[in-house]
Amino acid sequence: MSTTDDVSGPQGINITITSNSPGAQYYNVYINRNGCLPYAGGSQNDFSFIGNYAAPAAGSGILVAGTNGWPCPIGTVTICNVDYSQLSSTTQCFAQVRGQLCQAPDDETAPKCITTCVAGVLPQDNAAMSLQYPPYPGGDVPADTGVCTDEVIRSYRALGVDLQKEVHEDMVQNFSAYPRKWHWLLGKPDSNIDHRRVPNLMVFFRRKGESLPISVRLEDYSPGDLVTWDLGGGVPHIGIVVDRKSQQTGRYMIVHNIGQGPKMEDVLFNWKITGHCRYFGPSP
Repeated sequence: MSTTDDVSGPQGINITITSNSPGAQYYNVYINRNGCLPYAGGSQNDFSFIGNYAAPAAGSGILVAGTNGWPCPIGTVTICNVDYSQLSSTTQCFAQVRGQLCQAPDDETAPKCITTCVAGVLPQDNAAMSLQYPPYPGGDVPADTGVCTDEVIRSYRALGVDLQKEVHEDMVQNFSAYPRKWHWLLGKPDSNIDHRRVPNLMVFFRRKGESLPISVRLEDYSPGDLVTWDLGGGVPHIGIVVDRKSQQTGRYMIVHNIGQGPKMEDVLFNWKITGHCRYFGPSP
């Protein structure tokens, strides 16, 4: 992959699917030359289409022979021959019409950003990138990986509550209550991924737990509360209020993962709050 920041020569990026999502026929791949969200002024529209790749026939393997975007002539490489300086998306992709410089559609799952790059620089040795879908029930991605929802899932699992199971069972019975964007993609619940989507968790916690006021009052938030935010551009995020307070502000800290691994930080009011819930587990 050619870049304007790394003049050492052309490079390639491989994306490995370690386990196909059930029913997956293909994967759409995008690149965001600005890095992973969130960043100032960033949105899902910054992701530029690279190609459509058939799901590995063996159930796992490297995505190769992409179509409709930036074709890579090397049969063992996912991404190559992409001009870093020509990745600003200018149009919107549609389900059957995709090409260079188009943005991910609003009704499509937001691109899952995977990066090992220092901002603005593509290193010579790129760490392996992969997507892993957990088994059911009790499934999890590797402990050193994950997204914001995985911190919530793992926290409840430590208390004996399996959100993978609980969310899936509720979606099987009440699929129409959940965000419509997933219906267009799947047509039915998917126990591998549904519980790892923030909009689905927001609906589940409101249905099965207690919906609490959204405010800027410190006293309205207690340890164990679940908070969701809009990071900008419609990018959702979720975290848990914990019982440790910031020495600087006196606010309860938040345990979350915003792309740099699990962290406990004073970020309760850093972004627009979109949800505030409390959930104690399934009824006896």
